[in-house]
Amino acid sequence: MRKNNRNNLGRYIKDIGNVKISTPEQEHEFCETILKYNDRSDLAIEESEEYNKAANNLASNHLKFAYFMALFFYHSNSLIQLEDLIQESNIALFNAARKYNYKKNVKFTSYAVIWIGNQIRRYFYYNSTIIRMPSNLGKLYFKIKKSEEVLMQQLDNFPSYEEIAQSLGVEERK
Repeated sequence: MRKNNRNNLGRYIKDIGNVKISTPEQEHEFCETILKYNDRSDLAIEESEEYNKAANNLASNHLKFAYFMALFFYHSNSLIQLEDLIQESNIALFNAARKYNYKKNVKFTSYAVIWIGNQIRRYFYYNSTIIRMPSNLGKLYFKIKKSEEVLMQQLDNFPSYEEIAQSLGVEERK
């Protein structure tokens, strides 16, 4: 099973390497189409073939970028499978393409990096612990763990709950 996953991942990497990158003019046309539909207030946007094609083309041109973002997060926390991170980054990339507004003078990759980072962090919060908890508690949990590691290095000993709470600026009870 594991070997099959590696073959699929290798095939995916090869496929995204073969994606024909659009020209800046074509990318501008995709952005114009997306913005034209995003400015509309009716709910039939998702059903528009032109809108979906433009958003999909814009996102497809940046699949390598999404892959490298997933790889970055994988190396920082390898508790979660790379394939899952790639899937989450691709979902975020396609969502970013649907919401992108090029008139705000932000490059698409800069816009997408925020979406991808948030999506992957959310995925970590929901899937990296055995017990599910709300994202705000998940964030606090990871801050506590990070603070504990830093204090252990500084003190050369396990920090007390009081020392961890002081370093985070929260009550010890939390």
